[in-house]
Amino acid sequence: LLTCDIVMKHNKRSVFVIITALFISCTVPMSGFSTRKMYVADNFNERTLSGYSICTGPLFNQKNNDITDTANLQRDIKALKDLRKDLRFKVFTEAKNQFTMSSGTFVCDSLFSIIANGSVVELQLLDKFWKSLDCDYLMIMRIKDAMNIHSFNNVNRKRIRIEAELWSVINQESVWRYEVYGIAEGKSVGDRELINSAIHKVYESLPATIPSYESGLW
Repeated sequence: LLTCDIVMKHNKRSVFVIITALFISCTVPMSGFSTRKMYVADNFNERTLSGYSICTGPLFNQKNNDITDTANLQRDIKALKDLRKDLRFKVFTEAKNQFTMSSGTFVCDSLFSIIANGSVVELQLLDKFWKSLDCDYLMIMRIKDAMNIHSFNNVNRKRIRIEAELWSVINQESVWRYEVYGIAEGKSVGDRELINSAIHKVYESLPATIPSYESGLW
């Protein structure tokens, strides 16, 4: 009987520890990001980006609308330059405006529909679009999942999943594709703040550049 009583007390203690751990995991605010490599071209490495420029944008939401924060564009570009001092950034909205002026709003809207839907074959065939870009690479991002989560114990969290593609302008092909997943405490982190943090994580995931005599612009 004494042995059974000890075993029961031990089991109760174990159950209590498990329940306490689950309670703590549900109440302690979580934040952080993880990345997943989806595709990297064989010839894309640390030397590839050295001396070349990247157009930042567009950023599509789940309704295929470009939600680039144009009101704070210069601030966001500066933040990226501070984050990746080894990369050269250009603003995609300027190229978009020029393309709209030369081709018309209808053509530009059709183009963005193709980019948003992620049709690789159709995007590769847009010769006029690629030739209009004054940059070496174009970054395209799509928000695949974004949600506010309210748990039963009044915990609020935000989560986001972004798919990012880097395209070679001259070759008109995707050379790098990553997925970024993020979660944050919902009451202290705003939607745009979480989006910007996810974008920064995308650019952090690009390979660090090193000087090369074989590639880059003099």
